Amino acid sequence: MKHTLYILLLIIASHLYAQTLTPKDIATYVKTIDSLRQHKALKVIHMGNMSACAGALTGYYYQNTLVYITGKYAAELGYTEQKLYLRDTIPYKLYYRQYFAEWEKYYLKYPNKELDLDEKKMTYSDTLYTVLFTKPIKVAKTSNHKYINQHIQKDLLHYICGCITPMFLELEKERKSR
Repeated sequence: MKHTLYILLLIIASHLYAQTLTPKDIATYVKTIDSLRQHKALKVIHMGNMSACAGALTGYYYQNTLVYITGKYAAELGYTEQKLYLRDTIPYKLYYRQYFAEWEKYYLKYPNKELDLDEKKMTYSDTLYTVLFTKPIKVAKTSNHKYINQHIQKDLLHYICGCITPMFLELEKERKSR
């Protein structure tokens, strides 16, 4: 039963992602949520356990409704980070950041330093995907605050969109257990 509910929610959510919202509608909503967060008007639920999709997961609730999610999965010399704005369980805007050490570049430049890593000499990739759930879905890819293009690998988009429902369900379960 639990798996059936999960699959049903995922199917419904995937059909709802492509909405008739405009970027202006989304920007207005995002500003409202950011203002509520800044003024500490949202209830914060932080999960003690690592989320399957997003690592350390935090949900922000307004009047018992989840409106903002952050997730950060850190690894050695890198991390991924997600910031998601929701309204009535429907995603409006998603930031997905990948910040990783560029090991290949390091070892090309310093081939004999395998055992003696100098983190100060390491370079990092810093890619931010901004996804607006309009119809059609809009993506902006930036690196180090410079616009690159509007492309995202289909597998990556499916992965990050596929994580929305599990993150929501994990936070709801945590909220109800308190």
